[in-house]
Amino acid sequence: MNATEILIWLVPIMFAWAILSVLYWSIVRPILHDTILFRLYRKRDKIRSFVINGNISGNSFSYLFLEKWLSQTAYESSDITLCSFFRFCINVESKEEPQYLEQFSSEATHEMNEILSESVKDVILMMLANSPIVAIGGIVILFLMSLHHNINGLVTRFFEVKIEGCQTQPATAFI
Repeated sequence: MNATEILIWLVPIMFAWAILSVLYWSIVRPILHDTILFRLYRKRDKIRSFVINGNISGNSFSYLFLEKWLSQTAYESSDITLCSFFRFCINVESKEEPQYLEQFSSEATHEMNEILSESVKDVILMMLANSPIVAIGGIVILFLMSLHHNINGLVTRFFEVKIEGCQTQPATAFI
């Protein structure tokens, strides 16, 4: 293949890639972003209703932590990318779980722990939406897998850790 033949194939591919990129950033990504953002708002409103109904105290650590975390996540949602997450993972000094997460886990109700767990999944989806190359590939793969498998079962198995000679135990990294 000479240079002309390569260019004949490369130009249409680059043109199609540019069109897909424009469509993604102007149509698909805003829809994904707004959907996830409104899910975070709905979770924040749910914990606020817990306070209004008297289920939890508005001054409790678990409420203040989760409400601040959801609000800050919604505010920073456009900047949450896989690249920023990888930089964080490389630069984090301690591999131990922070004290405030342990305090939240011990003080929070089951519903609040569920809300945190679900919102972490929303943050992962937001990272994918803000990282389009990964998102496009991930969406295609998830769609193809959904045709043949139960996605929830696959995701659950993905986060399990096998311990030698013992039963399978779920990993707590994203729970």
